[in-house]
Amino acid sequence: MKSVVRILGCLLAFLFCLCSFGAGKSMAVTIFPTRVIMTDKDRTAQVEVVNSGTVTESYEIKLERKRMTETGDFKVVTGEALPGEQFADEIVRYSPRRITLAPGAGQTVRMMLKMPKELAEGEYRSHLSVNRIMEASSVLPGAGGEKDPKDISINLTAYANIAVPVIVRHGKLSAQLKISDLVLLTGAGKEPAIVEFTLHRSGTMSVFGDIAVTIVAENGKTEQVAAANGVAVYVPNATRRVRITLRGKDALPKNGTLRATFTEHGADKPMAETSIPMR
Repeated sequence: MKSVVRILGCLLAFLFCLCSFGAGKSMAVTIFPTRVIMTDKDRTAQVEVVNSGTVTESYEIKLERKRMTETGDFKVVTGEALPGEQFADEIVRYSPRRITLAPGAGQTVRMMLKMPKELAEGEYRSHLSVNRIMEASSVLPGAGGEKDPKDISINLTAYANIAVPVIVRHGKLSAQLKISDLVLLTGAGKEPAIVEFTLHRSGTMSVFGDIAVTIVAENGKTEQVAAANGVAVYVPNATRRVRITLRGKDALPKNGTLRATFTEHGADKPMAETSIPMR
């Protein structure tokens, strides 16, 4: 029992020292752009990785297979691909694979598309993942500075991951989008109002754009009450559930129209929209 208590005490002391060692240091990484698209005509691309922290860091760079859920979260794919799911890591080459950056320094990661002649038309996607590697190791000595067999040795490796989608579009592709099931949840008491709806994607490519939620009053005045930028529905997903908190619950009119629109990046007009009367 005393041995167990001793080990736990040493472990807590070690974690306290580790946290204290990291205090006052900023560790962060920035990637630009946050989305890469390669096509039959544009077969090269690059991203800039910048150490925006205050300490020198090493990073591992790799292409990972990820799957989007219906709520917009991502999970690493470890098994077989789903029907219609195609990955870009087998046709995209990139360099370097590992970098070390001083604070404020940057590194260009270059990518090149290597498409075999028999490649089927469609959209292929993987995620360029930048993993910060922070290594720390410690041996907890026994009394008198000598190693005790009951003491423990700890090697700790912590990873902080940031990833951007790398999309390859091969052939003539298109996509369509619809919005359904728009509903306004006013919330109880001081709880904020929320809108929920579903995006329905069809076709052979992903969609990526911005959502705006507006209220059109009876007098025709329009007010934007919520927004969500950079919303995607990736192939092969057919639907994505969206939930957005509205601003200014107390100012919501009792009459009028609630409208939700989805506009693709670079487009002048909404790709899809729907509305319901306010009650």
